[in-house]
Amino acid sequence: MDSKPLNTGRPPMHTDSAELRARVDGSPMSRMQWSAIVVCMLLNVLDGFDVLVMLGRRASYEERLRACQLIESGKSPDLVAEILGFGRATVFGWLQDYRALGPEGLRTKKTRGPAAKGRSAAGAAV
Repeated sequence: MDSKPLNTGRPPMHTDSAELRARVDGSPMSRMQWSAIVVCMLLNVLDGFDVLVMLGRRASYEERLRACQLIESGKSPDLVAEILGFGRATVFGWLQDYRALGPEGLRTKKTRGPAAKGRSAAGAAV
């Protein structure tokens, strides 16, 4: 029996990695390869989009109140957090405020930010 390789119409496989690298580097990318790259890029963009949508989003008073009412009526806090798209700890913080202060505890609290830039009242008098 002859152990002659079959003629498949393809060039023979090379085991020399330098020669293989040169062959790959020297040939243009096929339409299928470009399609695979485009699909991967689109999936990457879509994967990050949900994070961008939720970034910086604040819950309204009505959302916080409804979340607390749902939990008080027996719904799972984890389920409520997932449905609203907020973290579990955030929802539990709302619930703690709701139980301690009632619905008014869920209102947005004014925070003391950094001092305004520009002339202060003291500086204007000088």
